[in-house]
Amino acid sequence: MGRRRKNYLRTLFLLVFLAGLFLFLFFWFHIEKITVTGCSYYSEKEVTDMVFTSPLDYNSLYLYFKHKFIGTKELPFIQKFTITRVSRKEVKVQVYEKALVGCVKYMNQYIYFDKNGIVLECSGEAMEGLPYVTGVDYQGFTLYEKLKVSDEAIFNRILDISQLVQKYELPLKRIHFSQNDTIMLETDGIKVYLGKREFYDEQVAALSEVLPTAQKEGLKGKIHMENYASGQDIIFLRDEKT
Repeated sequence: MGRRRKNYLRTLFLLVFLAGLFLFLFFWFHIEKITVTGCSYYSEKEVTDMVFTSPLDYNSLYLYFKHKFIGTKELPFIQKFTITRVSRKEVKVQVYEKALVGCVKYMNQYIYFDKNGIVLECSGEAMEGLPYVTGVDYQGFTLYEKLKVSDEAIFNRILDISQLVQKYELPLKRIHFSQNDTIMLETDGIKVYLGKREFYDEQVAALSEVLPTAQKEGLKGKIHMENYASGQDIIFLRDEKT
């Protein structure tokens, strides 16, 4: 009985010690501040919810080793992210997003691709801030492969106009490429005809000064900028219904 009792006490002591050590480490390294940088497709809260999936993840020591040796599941629109322990109670999450330039709609799916036309993601929901592209003749797609189009030069045009749209933060819903190589931009009730030219910098820069105001006032109509030159007035043609 004496030896058995001693073994029992040793086991109990060991369990209490391990439990105490676990609680000490859990609260000593409990994360109180999380800084998220580099995200535009997701909010900071969405990134936090993706990274911290269990109570243990809020322990900076555990999170560090988990991220280093186990890693995390692949996330849509995110190429990778790094986790840095600033202190025992603070971590920094640096997000590296996939470089999306546009998407096309296929049935009920949005097919997102990069500047080279590589399909990076398929989603049932439209992404805020990234207009979808229409008028592109494509035969099919495979995830992580180039979108099958009849004219691959279209990707350079999509990249050029998409970069301008993002640069000037235009609130657009759609970019349409016509068969005659003209471009039309569309947002809520407003269509902007840019025509066909080599560069659209002046047009988009001028448009960024008037489009937000037109949207704010709830205007609907058309803006013709096919022959626009720097310094000219922009004429808004309101729909007759409005």
